Amino acid sequence: MNFLDHLIARFDRSLFAAALLLSTLVTTVFGLTPTPSATEGPFYPFNSGQRLDTRALAKAGNDLTLVAGKTKRASGTRFLLSGTLVNTSGTAIAGAKIEIWEADNNGVYYYEGPGGPPNDFADIDPNFQHYGSTITDSSGAWSFRTIKPGKYEGRVRHFHYKVKIGGTTILTSQFVFEEDRNSFADDMVADELVREGTIDLAVLNPIPGVDPEDNAAALIASKQIVVDYTISAKAVVPSIAMHPSHR
Repeated sequence: MNFLDHLIARFDRSLFAAALLLSTLVTTVFGLTPTPSATEGPFYPFNSGQRLDTRALAKAGNDLTLVAGKTKRASGTRFLLSGTLVNTSGTAIAGAKIEIWEADNNGVYYYEGPGGPPNDFADIDPNFQHYGSTITDSSGAWSFRTIKPGKYEGRVRHFHYKVKIGGTTILTSQFVFEEDRNSFADDMVADELVREGTIDLAVLNPIPGVDPEDNAAALIASKQIVVDYTISAKAVVPSIAMHPSHR
């Protein structure tokens, strides 16, 4: 390496270090941008209009592909969804409950109730759990084994989720998919987030991989959830860890 190349290399390293320091200072001074909230929608399984039995769901874990007492897994594309939960200072939040719910591969939710949009319960996948929950570990990590959400008229594919701390709902929101970006303007939830300038905080861009549970092909995505919450006490409760491999 000649003197000029050496000088350029040193400059590049210095520039990277300066950028990293600036990023850290910005986070420290201004904080991370909170994940935007989004509507709960009409099909949260525990809302007041639900007519179906939810006692089993109340005990559901973070594997939505296998219903308790059954051996056949849900139909659809396997999906490993994970991430971390932090506050706006970047501090991990342990002991929080993360809930997700979604439509099955037929576009049906586990829900029957009065009014609201149609939900053809007769076509439900009986081998899909539709709802799951997990507790963040000491690093704020959370994870779910599920399927890619089913498509139904009027919406892009999406996950619903809630963050609860000490039994109180801190955030209700949704994840949508990068592949549907051209359709966001036609989706009332995604369109609102686009108008707010926060859509990228709700977008998943999964990659193909393998589920270590059974070596099944799976889509894998990870997303950080940021909440405006002051940590007053630490609760360390381990979650069920999944470590997918990429291919």
